Amino acid sequence: MSSTISIELGTGGIPVAAASDFRRLLGVQVGSPPEKPSIRLRGPVSPDLQELLMSCLAKQPAERLASADAFEASSAKCVAVRRTRVKADEW
Repeated sequence: MSSTISIELGTGGIPVAAASDFRRLLGVQVGSPPEKPSIRLRGPVSPDLQELLMSCLAKQPAERLASADAFEASSAKCVAVRRTRVKADEW
């Protein structure tokens, strides 16, 4: 699974905010770290899940997980943060 899709499924948005032109968007994509899921959601995200998603989006390949198997193993260890129906409706 693509890390961008993981972030979008987890937060409801793409990891890099939209820019008005392609050059600006490319500059943001290359030079700026993505917003952490907990900030984007304005609520709790388990630290292990946040770390996993942020590692998927790391700029340096050596900082990313090496394979889909590594992603699956790491994601299986993540602790869920309970969301209430009210929070879900607000989101």
